[in-house]
Amino acid sequence: MQPTNGSKDVPSAAAEKTCGATGGSGNQQFCLRWNNYQSNLTNVFDQLLQNGTFVDVTIACDGHTLKAHKIVLSACSPYFQSMLAENKCKHPIVILKDVQWPELRAVVDFMYKGEINVYQEQIGPLLRVAETLKVRGLADVSNEQLTGGGGGCEPQAAATVVTPTAVAPESPKQPARKRHRLSPPAASPESVVSDMGSSSADTPLNLHHMPPPPAPHHLQQQAQSQLSHVHQHHQQQQQ
Repeated sequence: MQPTNGSKDVPSAAAEKTCGATGGSGNQQFCLRWNNYQSNLTNVFDQLLQNGTFVDVTIACDGHTLKAHKIVLSACSPYFQSMLAENKCKHPIVILKDVQWPELRAVVDFMYKGEINVYQEQIGPLLRVAETLKVRGLADVSNEQLTGGGGGCEPQAAATVVTPTAVAPESPKQPARKRHRLSPPAASPESVVSDMGSSSADTPLNLHHMPPPPAPHHLQQQAQSQLSHVHQHHQQQQQ
């Protein structure tokens, strides 16, 4: 390969002579450069995103989910870089609150492609989300710079939750169910407890302390008459 003069770009690959750099044997070094490297890398990452290939993180908001790549999010956003570095899960799910799906999709497309097309009314919400997520290239751009209007971009506080396992998209919230108070089950016959706290099965009746049943009235009179005769006979014998 012969060294080239100057830094003329060639559509595919080009070789440049490095000024002032020589090898150990005194030979000149050449810089091999792929002129379409950046555009090719951008196109490949976008294809991987569209096909869902090699994805390792899921972003969820507003009832939608989007699978992406940690390396791209980390390279374009220190916000994602710090959060994903602290989480060691292989495929975490990041749930963004107070973020709408159109803005999130546009921000992710910007991180993968480096450019997006949006309407003027979408610029304000888009820049607020970009500033919240600290997206490089958008977080430092104001609405006034793009449209010439007033008003800066105030960041919104977006809470994020990183789950350790992959889950399905959030389902709509169900109304809270009313709790029905259940009555306690009836006690078994073997453990019926009285009001005093003792069990009837453990309290036998003491028959020795119970008075005898009363005798009929005519039997009482007959017994009293017999006792009277016996008493009179006993007195006569003593006299």
